[in-house]
Amino acid sequence: MSARTLCPRCPKVVRIRKDGAYGVHTRGPHYCTASALTPAEVREGRTYLRKRTEDFLAKQAQGQTSPSKGDQVT
Repeated sequence: MSARTLCPRCPKVVRIRKDGAYGVHTRGPHYCTASALTPAEVREGRTYLRKRTEDFLAKQAQGQTSPSKGDQVT
């Protein structure tokens, strides 16, 4: 059985993930801003969208390498 608690930003009971973050859930037609955040990140004022954007940019930066010979445009 998974642990559940009240979301700090909306009136829903949400699951606590294994990494300690709140489960991803919606608030009306949009995702709740506390989704996939740990309680410490919520206290810092972070949001779900900002965290996803930072993760995406970090992955993109890791994948950025110099173009290979075949990719260079002359």
